[in-house]
Amino acid sequence: MPATQTFCSADEPSSPLGFFARVASWRRWVAAWPLLTAGGLTLATTGFFVLRVLARNAGHWEYPIDDAYGHLAVAKNLVRHGVWTYSAPNGFDSGISSLAWPLLLATSFLVTGVNAYATLVLNALSALGLLWYAARMLRRAEAPAALTAAGLLAVTVFTPLPLLIIVGMEHCFHALISLVFLDLACRTLARGEARWPVPAPWALPLVAGVLTLTRYEGMFLVGSTVFLLACQREWKKVLTVALAAAAPITTFGVFSLAQGWPFLPCSVLLKGTQPASFSLPDVWTYAQRGYVQMTDNPHMLFLVLVLAILLVVRYTRGASGWSYLTLLPGLTLMGTLAHLQFAALGWFYRYEAYLVAVGCVAVAAALADVLPHSADRSWQQAAAWPRFAAWALALALFGLPFWQRTAESCATLVDGCRNIDEQQYQMARFLHRYYEGEGVAANDIGNIAFYTDTRLLDTAGLVNQEVMRRLRAHTYDQAAMRRLLVHYDVQVIAVYDTWAGIYGGQLPEWGMPIGRWTIPDNRVCASQTVSFYAPRPELAPRLTKALREFAPSLPADVVQEGTYCGTPPPHALGVYFPDFDSEGTYYQTSHYADFYLPPDNGWPAPPPDSALAISVRPRTAGQTLEISVNGQAVQHRTFLESEVGRWTPLLVRGPWQPGPNVLSCVGQGQTVIPPGDNRPMLFAVREPRWTTAPAGVASP
Repeated sequence: MPATQTFCSADEPSSPLGFFARVASWRRWVAAWPLLTAGGLTLATTGFFVLRVLARNAGHWEYPIDDAYGHLAVAKNLVRHGVWTYSAPNGFDSGISSLAWPLLLATSFLVTGVNAYATLVLNALSALGLLWYAARMLRRAEAPAALTAAGLLAVTVFTPLPLLIIVGMEHCFHALISLVFLDLACRTLARGEARWPVPAPWALPLVAGVLTLTRYEGMFLVGSTVFLLACQREWKKVLTVALAAAAPITTFGVFSLAQGWPFLPCSVLLKGTQPASFSLPDVWTYAQRGYVQMTDNPHMLFLVLVLAILLVVRYTRGASGWSYLTLLPGLTLMGTLAHLQFAALGWFYRYEAYLVAVGCVAVAAALADVLPHSADRSWQQAAAWPRFAAWALALALFGLPFWQRTAESCATLVDGCRNIDEQQYQMARFLHRYYEGEGVAANDIGNIAFYTDTRLLDTAGLVNQEVMRRLRAHTYDQAAMRRLLVHYDVQVIAVYDTWAGIYGGQLPEWGMPIGRWTIPDNRVCASQTVSFYAPRPELAPRLTKALREFAPSLPADVVQEGTYCGTPPPHALGVYFPDFDSEGTYYQTSHYADFYLPPDNGWPAPPPDSALAISVRPRTAGQTLEISVNGQAVQHRTFLESEVGRWTPLLVRGPWQPGPNVLSCVGQGQTVIPPGDNRPMLFAVREPRWTTAPAGVASP
């Protein structure tokens, strides 16, 4: 047996004196160089990026995604108010999909107090625990030191662990628990091979419960294990593992139902995947989802291929299908395919991170059995070189998409932390200073929820039950938004204009945004610009005064616009960036487009008999367009098949006022995503112009 690579051994005594003797032995430190190298690289790289972020943010720490602060907010409210919620004044909500992570954070808060660094420390400890357990598994697989080092470095670099630590969510812990569960499941199914003793009967059910408590995606590995246990007719184990895994989800779901919320968290319901309908074409399209996700993400395609190749190699060599080193890549492959079909990938490389981590360990452990050990001198013979060359080429190809993924994450990380600091954190600072304890409407609420104790209306629906239900029922409109603003007594609105289409566009009574903050070099925020509105005209002076007072404390490179700083509002709102053709400027719209028509800057005060000439290009037949002037509906138009894809001229007359006027175009119907463009679109609307043409005639 080759030299050990870790401090652990299942066969050695565990007395305190024996433990300290093993730790003090220099030989063990030398033998543990793969683990020390991977762990050192993880901590050093993490420290490097942390220092860069602190330097970039003038000493202030921010995670690169706002979602991390949602878990911190729930943990804060658990400790301070005893309520599982983003917003304590709102009471219980079901917006968090990880149940274990807020509990761990809350436990740490009891010791250290509420702080933003707890998740960074817990993630670092989880990452080191993951590497230690991976080294333990590879040692049992009798992997040579070089292969162990390669496997651990692959976990560090390809997952990548430093990124997951800094992301600030539960994914490092999820990867650790997934690896522990995978090891216990394979040992249970292998029925006690010499190197992998059967775990205690309670171990696998216990870890299964912790796994689903950490993330609901844990059901993919649990479900695969239960299926194989059923194939072995181990009905008692099937029952105990399935019940243990379902217990956390069921307990939280029943409690959530008792509070009037759905069984599953809102984030799972809104972000989960399901067929558009149960018609045969939609079901067939959904059935291809796993294949599409795999081919669209080369790193997952290569992971699936390498795991499959290793299984084929083992079977051709006569290995048992129930051996540990066959089950390890086999279970990983089953869990990966289930995730590809039913869950999402991406969004800062984190959703599939646990599969990459356990996949690297499974590949390294299986290779330990496929490749000859250093004691076997057959590898030195010329006849063995083609086999080694083939494996080296396969692994080189295996690594290419992962290297690209890691490089992209490193390039995004620091800028992402800067984006959150300049937008989300500044919003939280502003609301804490001027609107603490009051009603606030926003659509990215993690940072706000953690740093303030406002009464939150989440316009995107993750933590507000009525919004979530209306989104799923497609009944979320301006009338519903108006009622919600009254119910939550909202005093200020801080939202992305580009998201307003989900509730039918900005409400007319909001008027133009009193302020807009735009961050440079946006990499992670859903929009580079956040707009501030007063929900009622009488609230505008207070918001204007607050924004004006807060303005000097904003980072210097945040671009400030709006009436509070003396600049006129933008000409067009709630639309994508302008496009141009030979006839002038037009905007692709997602449900709505608002045009601000000031009396100057080329927009003279309209005479009483004037009208606006615009052109609209619908995407599909049957789409309708509601046109309002200064909040009053003036025209309703349903487009015909003959008008699809053509510019249709319209003439708009309305209650014009002496000062600024607002033209709102709100569309309803089936959105279209054009090939090569990921923007949902209904219409294209050309910039309006004043005309004195007779009613019913338009010449845009």
